[in-house]
Formats: sequence, C-alpha cells, structure tokens
Amino acid sequence: MRPVTLSLPAHVVQSLRDRARRDGVSQPDVLMDALIAAQGRLPELLAHAEAKVHTDGLFIRRSPGKRHDEPLSTLSLRLLSPNLDAIDDLAIKVAAPSRSALCLAALEDYLT
Repeated sequence: MRPVTLSLPAHVVQSLRDRARRDGVSQPDVLMDALIAAQGRLPELLAHAEAKVHTDGLFIRRSPGKRHDEPLSTLSLRLLSPNLDAIDDLAIKVAAPSRSALCLAALEDYLT
C-alpha cells in the first residue's frame, strides 16, 4: 500500500466520499471505477480542462484552463502499489499535466 494525496475541488472530494458511502465501496474503488469508465475519453476530458499555451514573442504564457470557483481540497488515499503505478502510467499515456488533473477529469465525468 502506498499513500497518495490528490488536490481536487472540495465538491469533487465530497461527491467521491458520498458515492463511496452510498455504494458501500472504498474511496480508492470509486477513483479506479472513474478512471476505468473514462479511460477511452481521457484525452478529450483533459483537453477541456487544460490551460492553453501561447507566446507574446518574448514569453510563454498559459491561459487559465477550466477553473473552479472553490478552493482546492486534498484527498488522501492508500492504494496498492500496482494500482498507483497504473494511474501514473495512464497519466503519462494521455499526457495529463498531473496525477490530480487526470483523476479530476475522470471523477468529474463519472460523478456527474
């Protein structure tokens, strides 16, 4: 087991906890189910949330991507090492900017 902390909007963290309680499963199970359900659409889901990069000729700037009006919250989980490795491999495969961004895209799609 390995600990992992994700940075997610507070409403997503609460929705994940509520779903786990309602379905009688663990929070990591909800996360993994979300990633499985969204796996084929992750590049598309990430593109909607991704910040765009542009240059003014001298500097490279990032336009804000999809923003949440609420503060971020942390979600601490314990995952089996192979499962965490699979999540990290998936993040690399779909060119997610971070593990949290990958999980957020999947969870928002799955929980709504």
